[in-house]
Amino acid sequence: MNSNSRKQNIIFLLMLFVFAILCFLKDFGSNMSHYNSTLYSFSYKYGFISRGFLGSVYQLLDKILPFDLMTYQNLYYFSIIMTVVLLMVIFLFYYYCLSKCSKDNLHNVRMLIAFFSVFTFSNFWTPENLGRIDIYFIILLLISVVLVLEDKIPWLVIPLIGVCMCIHQGFTFTNANLILVLLFFKAMTDEDNKTRRRYLIYFIITFAEISILFLFFEFFSHTAGEGVVEELINTSMKLSKSGNDYNETILNHEILGQGVFEEEIKYHIINLRELPFFLITFCPYIIIFVIFAKRLLRGEKGVRLLGYLSVVLGGLTLLPEMILKVDYGRYAYYTFFYYILIVICLIVMKDKKTMEVFNGVKQTVNERISFGKVLIVYPLIFMPFSDWFISDITLRLCDIFLPGWLFR
Repeated sequence: MNSNSRKQNIIFLLMLFVFAILCFLKDFGSNMSHYNSTLYSFSYKYGFISRGFLGSVYQLLDKILPFDLMTYQNLYYFSIIMTVVLLMVIFLFYYYCLSKCSKDNLHNVRMLIAFFSVFTFSNFWTPENLGRIDIYFIILLLISVVLVLEDKIPWLVIPLIGVCMCIHQGFTFTNANLILVLLFFKAMTDEDNKTRRRYLIYFIITFAEISILFLFFEFFSHTAGEGVVEELINTSMKLSKSGNDYNETILNHEILGQGVFEEEIKYHIINLRELPFFLITFCPYIIIFVIFAKRLLRGEKGVRLLGYLSVVLGGLTLLPEMILKVDYGRYAYYTFFYYILIVICLIVMKDKKTMEVFNGVKQTVNERISFGKVLIVYPLIFMPFSDWFISDITLRLCDIFLPGWLFR
């Protein structure tokens, strides 16, 4: 990269930094929910339980550091620090991608980064998402992605993804798609046969690891029993803002192994009402994706077709979560998260087909929509995405045009 491009990248990142600060000032909720604080009460002292990794690390820090971390206020400060760390990792990832892509594709990658930032910078400051375990997913995932893109100690991806699964087995459906698709894509399309075999092995091991850990945590890790529930409730309440709150649903599911579908049925109904309005308001991106996907698959055969097919279908891993769970704000975010980042990664990898198709789709959009660049900032209207509902705007549209009494 020449000095002029480096200077432009630094200016671009500084502008994004200002945007990140503005998002913080707009969306900072000044507290965290008891749903998120409850998870820090879990630890492996109760056995190899689901979602036990993060609480184990946090409680270990509590023993090492000279002050009491097991209070709401200190957990709140810790969550703010880790959110800042997340943003630092994201900016480092941005810089890495910009420094690695060719000069001809710098503008495209900057566009994608700006688009990704619109969804991301405001997402983890709200009370619903501050301190959420997702921030640790993304930190470890971006590190894993860089290891694959650089082809430097890529085997380290295997333990990093294992940690993500120990943080929460929901990683299987929300985030694992990005790293699995990257590994599989390299195994199917790399020109060097030795590299292809190596990445196929990494893919198989990582896929098996994710599958085994998911099955274990979902069906066989509920061994702590009812005896520890009271202790977990007391610890959870200590970590809540009021000192009296905890999330009963998490305890019932992760410790006692109880299903929560019936308890969440009212949220499922809201999801079903809101989803059509989200699809309508975001239909420009759906149309653009369909055009991109058709062109990406066109003319490919054999194992290369499998590689590109995995790119196109990777986002469908979110479907089981959407059917069984209710965090539609997170699922909407992770849909954009996957598709934006996988395209950035393929451009950084200098995949010719992806670069050609992206440029072609961009030209098509600009020819048909005179204000095509507005599509980058349009999602700001809907930000930040929430948790069990998608956004305030789509929920409001839902209440206006499809009121809840119709579902009673």
